[in-house]
Amino acid sequence: MSGSTERPVRRRPDEPARSSAPAPATPAEKTGGEPAAAGGFRERGRLRRRLRYLRRARELGYRDLGGFMFDLHRFGRESGDLVKNKLDALAAMDKELRKLETALGERREVSVLREPGIGSCVRCGALHGSSDSFCPHCGLKFGSSES
Repeated sequence: MSGSTERPVRRRPDEPARSSAPAPATPAEKTGGEPAAAGGFRERGRLRRRLRYLRRARELGYRDLGGFMFDLHRFGRESGDLVKNKLDALAAMDKELRKLETALGERREVSVLREPGIGSCVRCGALHGSSDSFCPHCGLKFGSSES
Protein backbone atom coordinates (compact mmCIF):
# COMPACT_ATOMS: atom_id res chain seq x y z
CA MET A 1 0.00 0.00 0.00
CA SER A 2 1.56 3.26 -1.09
CA GLY A 3 0.91 6.70 0.35
CA SER A 4 1.50 8.58 3.52
CA THR A 5 2.00 6.72 6.78
CA GLU A 6 0.62 9.63 8.81
CA ARG A 7 -2.65 9.04 10.55
CA PRO A 8 -5.42 11.58 10.02
CA VAL A 9 -5.93 13.88 12.97
CA ARG A 10 -9.41 13.76 14.42
CA ARG A 11 -10.84 16.95 15.80
CA ARG A 12 -14.07 18.14 17.24
CA PRO A 13 -16.47 19.85 14.81
CA ASP A 14 -16.12 23.20 16.63
CA GLU A 15 -12.30 23.06 16.57
CA PRO A 16 -10.67 24.91 13.63
CA ALA A 17 -8.50 22.92 11.26
CA ARG A 18 -4.76 23.21 11.87
CA SER A 19 -2.56 23.57 8.88
CA SER A 20 1.21 23.50 8.93
CA ALA A 21 1.43 25.38 5.62
CA PRO A 22 0.29 29.00 5.41
CA ALA A 23 -2.39 29.96 2.88
CA PRO A 24 -0.95 30.53 -0.59
CA ALA A 25 -0.17 34.16 -1.26
CA THR A 26 -1.28 36.00 -4.35
CA PRO A 27 1.51 36.87 -6.78
CA ALA A 28 1.65 40.46 -5.58
CA GLU A 29 1.90 39.43 -1.91
CA LYS A 30 4.91 37.17 -2.40
CA THR A 31 7.48 39.90 -2.82
CA GLY A 32 5.84 42.81 -1.10
CA GLY A 33 3.75 43.97 -4.05
CA GLU A 34 6.15 42.85 -6.77
CA PRO A 35 5.40 39.45 -8.35
CA ALA A 36 8.28 37.03 -8.76
CA ALA A 37 9.65 37.45 -12.28
CA ALA A 38 11.56 34.30 -13.06
CA GLY A 39 10.94 31.38 -10.76
CA GLY A 40 10.35 28.01 -12.26
CA PHE A 41 8.13 26.78 -15.01
CA ARG A 42 5.26 26.18 -12.59
CA GLU A 43 5.52 29.64 -11.08
CA ARG A 44 5.44 31.33 -14.50
CA GLY A 45 2.45 29.18 -15.46
CA ARG A 46 0.64 30.21 -12.29
CA LEU A 47 1.42 33.87 -12.96
CA ARG A 48 0.17 33.55 -16.55
CA ARG A 49 -3.10 32.00 -15.34
CA ARG A 50 -3.54 34.86 -12.88
CA LEU A 51 -2.77 37.34 -15.68
CA ARG A 52 -5.44 35.80 -17.95
CA TYR A 53 -7.95 35.87 -15.09
CA LEU A 54 -7.20 39.52 -14.31
CA ARG A 55 -7.56 40.53 -17.97
CA ARG A 56 -11.01 38.91 -18.16
CA ALA A 57 -12.08 40.29 -14.78
CA ARG A 58 -10.91 43.80 -15.69
CA GLU A 59 -12.86 43.67 -18.96
CA LEU A 60 -16.00 42.67 -17.07
CA GLY A 61 -15.31 45.44 -14.56
CA TYR A 62 -15.09 47.99 -17.38
CA ARG A 63 -18.39 46.81 -18.81
CA ASP A 64 -20.03 46.76 -15.40
CA LEU A 65 -18.89 50.31 -14.66
CA GLY A 66 -20.06 51.56 -18.05
CA GLY A 67 -23.47 49.96 -17.67
CA PHE A 68 -23.76 51.26 -14.13
CA MET A 69 -22.91 54.81 -15.21
CA PHE A 70 -25.43 54.60 -18.05
CA ASP A 71 -28.19 53.45 -15.67
CA LEU A 72 -27.36 56.24 -13.23
CA HIS A 73 -27.63 58.75 -16.06
CA ARG A 74 -30.80 57.18 -17.47
CA PHE A 75 -32.61 57.28 -14.13
CA GLY A 76 -31.18 60.68 -13.14
CA ARG A 77 -29.44 59.40 -10.02
CA GLU A 78 -26.06 59.95 -8.45
CA SER A 79 -24.13 57.46 -6.36
CA GLY A 80 -20.63 58.87 -6.00
CA ASP A 81 -19.51 56.53 -3.21
CA LEU A 82 -20.49 53.39 -5.14
CA VAL A 83 -18.83 54.67 -8.32
CA LYS A 84 -15.66 55.47 -6.32
CA ASN A 85 -15.62 51.95 -4.83
CA LYS A 86 -15.97 50.38 -8.30
CA LEU A 87 -13.18 52.63 -9.64
CA ASP A 88 -10.92 51.77 -6.70
CA ALA A 89 -11.47 48.04 -7.25
CA LEU A 90 -10.69 48.41 -10.97
CA ALA A 91 -7.56 50.46 -10.19
CA ALA A 92 -6.27 47.79 -7.77
CA MET A 93 -6.94 45.04 -10.32
CA ASP A 94 -5.24 47.06 -13.07
CA LYS A 95 -2.20 47.71 -10.86
CA GLU A 96 -1.72 43.99 -10.16
CA LEU A 97 -2.28 43.16 -13.82
CA ARG A 98 0.38 45.63 -14.97
CA LYS A 99 2.88 44.29 -12.43
CA LEU A 100 2.31 40.75 -13.70
CA GLU A 101 2.64 41.88 -17.32
CA THR A 102 5.94 43.56 -16.51
CA ALA A 103 7.25 40.58 -14.54
CA LEU A 104 6.36 38.16 -17.35
CA GLY A 105 7.48 40.47 -20.16
CA GLU A 106 3.98 40.47 -21.68
CA ARG A 107 3.23 44.18 -21.45
CA ARG A 108 0.31 45.47 -23.54
CA GLU A 109 0.18 49.21 -24.10
CA VAL A 110 -3.48 49.32 -25.16
CA SER A 111 -6.39 47.44 -23.61
CA VAL A 112 -8.73 46.15 -26.30
CA LEU A 113 -12.18 45.03 -25.26
CA ARG A 114 -13.45 42.26 -27.52
CA GLU A 115 -16.89 40.93 -28.22
CA PRO A 116 -17.55 38.26 -30.87
CA GLY A 117 -19.52 39.64 -33.81
CA ILE A 118 -18.73 43.28 -33.04
CA GLY A 119 -15.78 45.30 -34.29
CA SER A 120 -14.70 48.90 -34.30
CA CYS A 121 -13.64 51.10 -37.18
CA VAL A 122 -9.89 51.78 -37.34
CA ARG A 123 -10.54 55.32 -38.58
CA CYS A 124 -13.33 56.69 -36.37
CA GLY A 125 -13.78 54.02 -33.68
CA ALA A 126 -17.50 53.46 -34.39
CA LEU A 127 -18.90 50.03 -33.53
CA HIS A 128 -20.12 47.77 -36.34
CA GLY A 129 -21.09 44.19 -37.01
CA SER A 130 -18.33 41.82 -38.10
CA SER A 131 -20.24 41.07 -41.32
CA ASP A 132 -20.45 44.76 -42.34
CA SER A 133 -18.51 45.87 -45.40
CA PHE A 134 -18.48 49.60 -44.63
CA CYS A 135 -18.31 51.70 -41.47
CA PRO A 136 -21.80 53.02 -40.63
CA HIS A 137 -20.31 56.31 -39.38
CA CYS A 138 -17.48 57.32 -41.74
CA GLY A 139 -17.99 54.96 -44.68
CA LEU A 140 -14.54 53.30 -44.56
CA LYS A 141 -14.49 50.09 -46.60
CA PHE A 142 -13.46 47.14 -44.46
CA GLY A 143 -10.90 44.79 -45.93
CA SER A 144 -8.23 42.35 -44.83
CA SER A 145 -6.40 45.07 -42.83
CA GLU A 146 -9.39 45.52 -40.51
CA SER A 147 -9.10 43.87 -37.09
